[in-house]
Amino acid sequence: MLQSKEKNIEQQKALMISVRFFSNKVNSILERNLIVDQKADIAETLAYLEDSLGEINILTHTIHHVFCIAEHARLDQAGCHHRLEHFWGDVICYVIECVDKSGNYSDFKVVGNVDAGDKELIDAFNELTDDLVILNIYEYKDCWIKRERSTLKGT
Repeated sequence: MLQSKEKNIEQQKALMISVRFFSNKVNSILERNLIVDQKADIAETLAYLEDSLGEINILTHTIHHVFCIAEHARLDQAGCHHRLEHFWGDVICYVIECVDKSGNYSDFKVVGNVDAGDKELIDAFNELTDDLVILNIYEYKDCWIKRERSTLKGT
């Protein structure tokens, strides 16, 4: 069982890249949180963001390690109104606060679909570990997850 949990943990590791950029379109500095595979090339991901948004100037980015339980099949379908929807889907990063058997507190960032309920998050988290008791779950940040492939014609 421990071996399968370790495999689950490896499969669900991901990166949250927090990107601050200047958008020429809205003439403002914006920040977005991007969820990508743990082995994703950061430079390629930032180039993908630029391609999806058009005229932007990336100012800074930071990388955080998260667990991702979001299912691509449950992402909203890309509409025809916004080009961005063809590149990214909406997800939410949650913080799960826990305590171990020794009384040590920890928190984990877990990315799930926007319609994920507490039970789904608890069940998925329990698939990762038996050693922690969940104390609290709360929404942390709205994020964009990179679609498995762009749905935009010609890309």
